[in-house]
Amino acid sequence: MEKMKVIFHIDEMEKWSLTLINVRNLLRDSEEEVEIEVLANSSAVKGFTPDFELAHVITKQNGKGVKFGACKNALEACDLGESDILEFVRVVPNSMVELIQKQREGFAYIRP
Repeated sequence: MEKMKVIFHIDEMEKWSLTLINVRNLLRDSEEEVEIEVLANSSAVKGFTPDFELAHVITKQNGKGVKFGACKNALEACDLGESDILEFVRVVPNSMVELIQKQREGFAYIRP
């Protein structure tokens, strides 16, 4: 059986807690192997800064295999560079293109 693939899309800082809870619950409750990515754009990219109150949760989930991505356009709009965010976060040129590509690859799209 092919593993379950899902991409969580977050674009508001207020949604980080809910998104991370959803990721935690999916990791805990899935009866099959799951590949999880979280893609942030708009103001939510600020959640990838080391001083964000939930950065430790993001880091812990990354240690469990969850991948995280940030939109380069959003980083620039928020005056952030790649050196300002957690080192494991992959920067993508355009989050909309990334979401379309992931859905073409069979990822389920979830926007908490």
